Amino acid sequence: MTSTKQYFQPSKHGLQSNDRFVREQECREITGLSRQHRWELEKTASFPKRVKLGSRTIAWRLSELQEWINNTSNSREAQGEHHEKA
Repeated sequence: MTSTKQYFQPSKHGLQSNDRFVREQECREITGLSRQHRWELEKTASFPKRVKLGSRTIAWRLSELQEWINNTSNSREAQGEHHEKA
């Protein structure tokens, strides 16, 4: 997936200076996962929890999504290294 959007910029303190809430459509674009699949992962604590913004409005923190993506990528890379050594 290629995108020209810049989702966050790390600050000199290691915090996300542009952290914000991400709604459903953008969460799908960022993760590439369907709503149902994200819900299943969230129930098993394998995906960031949604944040309730109103009675019918939910979102995710962009920084948590980015952290999940990085952790997922690192985990897959580690598994790939393990399989190559076997």
